[in-house]
Amino acid sequence: MIRLHSEAENIKVPQGKARDWPTPSQHVRMIHLDMGRKYWEPEYIADFIRQLSWLKMNTLFMHLQEDEAFRLHDPIKYCKTVDSKQICLAPPEGHYTKQTIQTFEQIATEHHINIIPALEIPSHA
Repeated sequence: MIRLHSEAENIKVPQGKARDWPTPSQHVRMIHLDMGRKYWEPEYIADFIRQLSWLKMNTLFMHLQEDEAFRLHDPIKYCKTVDSKQICLAPPEGHYTKQTIQTFEQIATEHHINIIPALEIPSHA
């Protein structure tokens, strides 16, 4: 319906009924965004969250870390100086600060989207 509305003028659709609400087994409408393997620009994620509400999604599962990268960055917690070099869990570029995550949470709240941050525990050792 959104596509019809945005693409055509004076289009007629046959009358009918449409019901769209989550059933008890579908109360969570979630999408998984793999942020561990690929860095997404903060502006893209903010727009993505806004679009989720248009798609009637209500949950964003943010996979924040993988063997390629750890996307949360706090230099005090996640960096260490070794032999006069600073070594960090997060890459120098391609990470999200606490303030950026809080911005995502604010936008998500405004659009009735729940965010589930996901951090894995190594289990294949």
